[in-house]
Amino acid sequence: MDGLARTEIGIDIVGIDYRVVFQNQTLKQRFGDLSGQLCYEKYMGLERPCDFCPMMKAIRRNRVESIELIAADGRNYELLSAPFPNPDGTVDKAIEVVLDITERKQAEEREKRLQEELYLSSRLASIGELAAGVAHELNNPLTGIIGFSQRLLRKSTDETVSQDLERIH
Repeated sequence: MDGLARTEIGIDIVGIDYRVVFQNQTLKQRFGDLSGQLCYEKYMGLERPCDFCPMMKAIRRNRVESIELIAADGRNYELLSAPFPNPDGTVDKAIEVVLDITERKQAEEREKRLQEELYLSSRLASIGELAAGVAHELNNPLTGIIGFSQRLLRKSTDETVSQDLERIH
């Protein structure tokens, strides 16, 4: 287990009683020495076992279980849990590999936010193009109306008609 103790990846062994049996140095540095303590209290800050506990699922199903979670330290982790058999073949604990994925999650969130901003910019550009097209379509007939009203205004001798033409112009 000496090699497990020195890796950058968090590794622990947890019993079916939810007590931490082993932690490598990476997890000790992050959470303190939790030997003999309840995993859900110290890792997750909970008062009772997690409903989604991958360790118990791994033991019950006799296969690797995986989950992404936010631990009590506020960081995002991917947790891989696998049954850890005793020499006699019985299984009463699981080994867990704990990967800090906080930076990846933050990058994904930034990318999502940028995609949303890009989509909004694209929509605003489309609206701008539509508004420019509508303005152009309105300006063409209005130019004719204004020009025609100027011509009529110059030729008109009726005061009421001239006032109406002034309003148009």
